[in-house]
Amino acid sequence: MAQPSPGDAPASQPADELRYGGYTRFELELEFVQCLANPWYLNHLASQKLLDNSSFVAYLGYLQYFKEPKYAKYLTYVLGLFGIQAGQGGFADARSTIPQLSRPYSESLGTASTGKI
Repeated sequence: MAQPSPGDAPASQPADELRYGGYTRFELELEFVQCLANPWYLNHLASQKLLDNSSFVAYLGYLQYFKEPKYAKYLTYVLGLFGIQAGQGGFADARSTIPQLSRPYSESLGTASTGKI
């Protein structure tokens, strides 16, 4: 079975759909959801207080449609669904989790740069 490429839009999108910078709205939203898989990006959003913004949280609620199988199949980084789900709770629980998720990776970078294994 062939894997769909991120550029493929669901069949329900019209061919004359409005494009933003050459991309469809679906493609832009797909890219954003995949960015939410990055704990450092989520930490950045939290530091900018965007996660407390009710409009932003409502937008994350709108992105819940990516949980449906007909849209989820386009996700490469499915952990982005965590960012969407955490947004529904106002990111109260995620605020403490996000730095913990990025810490092990940053610590491994530190050991690699010093030559220690």
